[in-house]
Amino acid sequence: MSIYHQIKAAKYNRAAAS
Repeated sequence: MSIYHQIKAAKYNRAAAS
């Protein structure tokens, strides 16, 4: 998995966890 995808997933997870 590329870092770009990891950052995108982390951002998405943060929004979902909020």
